[in-house]
Amino acid sequence: MAVQRLALDGTLASLHPEWPEDPLPDIRNHVREQREKIIVVDDDPMGVQASFNVTVLMDWSLDTLVDDFRFNTRPTFIVANTRGMSTTAAKRTVGEIAHNVTNAARMIDHPLVIIGRGDSTLRGHYFEEAKSLAAGINLKNAPLVLSPFFFEGGRVTIDDIHYVIENNQLIPAGQSEFAKDATFGYSKSRLHEWVGEKTLGVIKPDEVCSISLDTIRKGGPSAVTEALCSLQPNSICITNAVTMRDIQVVALGSIRAEERGRHAVWKTAASFINARAGIGSAELIQPATLNLPQDRGGLIVVGSHTSRTNRQLKGLSNVRELSRVEIDVDKLLSNDQELLNVIRSINRNLRAGVDTAIFTSRRLIASDSKENNLLLSAQISEKLALMLQKVCRPKYVIAKGGMTSYDIATKSLHARRALALGQILPGIPIWQLDTESSAPGMTFIPFPGNQGTDTALSDLLTILK
Repeated sequence: MAVQRLALDGTLASLHPEWPEDPLPDIRNHVREQREKIIVVDDDPMGVQASFNVTVLMDWSLDTLVDDFRFNTRPTFIVANTRGMSTTAAKRTVGEIAHNVTNAARMIDHPLVIIGRGDSTLRGHYFEEAKSLAAGINLKNAPLVLSPFFFEGGRVTIDDIHYVIENNQLIPAGQSEFAKDATFGYSKSRLHEWVGEKTLGVIKPDEVCSISLDTIRKGGPSAVTEALCSLQPNSICITNAVTMRDIQVVALGSIRAEERGRHAVWKTAASFINARAGIGSAELIQPATLNLPQDRGGLIVVGSHTSRTNRQLKGLSNVRELSRVEIDVDKLLSNDQELLNVIRSINRNLRAGVDTAIFTSRRLIASDSKENNLLLSAQISEKLALMLQKVCRPKYVIAKGGMTSYDIATKSLHARRALALGQILPGIPIWQLDTESSAPGMTFIPFPGNQGTDTALSDLLTILK
């Protein structure tokens, strides 16, 4: 039976009330008393989009991780960028990170919690990465728990169906624009069926279990704990959630299950990580606190090709005193000499204080091969980043799209570490680059391709004026 779209307000009103007790104090006490270091293996730079004052690493060498464990008590997000890799490369990278993290924790005898972060709209190498993560942290036969709920982004799971909230409607994820992704597309919204679809039938829908909203809201953390403790080895479990209170109940239940020696591998969106780390809500970052230089323009780089991004890019046409520069993809891939003139023009704009938006041509190049689509996207993103190495330091950088954000941060700005300050808009993080980058202290905004209203880009430019 086809999954139907639902009215948001009526559906939420029909649900059982939230669990009445706040789980956060108990979570925070546990994290503090156990001295836990929370490590997130993030498949793109967007996992911090619900967190604040957390560390971001793009280097997972053993020495770097040992230093992080020794001197940094904050949760640390390791940006693996695996969503832009082939399946084989993604598995290898996650396995390497897990191995290094485990060794670093062992070397200095530090308690470790490691979580895999994935896309709230169900894209990416979910199961392949989860297997590599499990092997790397010696939980090879542990259950896998999936929690794609993301509060700020409007991604909720009700009755095991994952929804995207748009225009006051609950749109089944399999009917959203994100399900049409050229590399990671899917058709199912019931997560049991989605698991079957993404594992090519290796795991049957009826083999997948779930923790229902009723379990969470009526039974609270203890009921979640019992559900997690009952999971069989190598099983897959789905968590439902609609509010932050729901996912905090799940997080506290997971802690108590771990205290009983029942560990699981977690692959989640951003909200579970906040809950598990005991991070509460925070006000949006105010631009006045960023000390942005006023003698140059800001740089906006758009690589994402989602429909939402295209609408946001169109919205920039209404922004005054904004230079728009379209980069032809064919010329970019061929290193056409005309690009040097483009760079000169961009530098003139930035030095004159003119905000400049750079975007690749909107013609989507795709083939029948998912691997080829991924490779081509990676090539375009890398070429764009390498080209922008020649651009002078701007007032700030906004990078639209996960792959674009990673390549601009690491290849254009040579960043290996950053501090995620919080959110500048709901679900849109803001970083401060470390002193080791080519732009020390720069404000960098990795803007998710699947996030924000149609006017979000133009709103952001107004905020940063």
